Amino acid sequence: MSRLVDAGVAAEHLGVPTSWIREQTRLGHIPYVPLGRYRRYDPAALDAWWQDLAHAPTGSPRYRKHRP
Repeated sequence: MSRLVDAGVAAEHLGVPTSWIREQTRLGHIPYVPLGRYRRYDPAALDAWWQDLAHAPTGSPRYRKHRP
């Protein structure tokens, strides 16, 4: 079992801003563990989620780009 990490460490692990991690958590797009009012992340689950995205078919986008 991996050690659970906070949003800052999860963001560093994925190479994205902490604000992105928090937003994707609120939207339910990334795996997290709810611990009361806290949200923690399992690095192994994040890796598995990322690998699933990386192997998604190109014809079906999994993430929609924000339009201004």
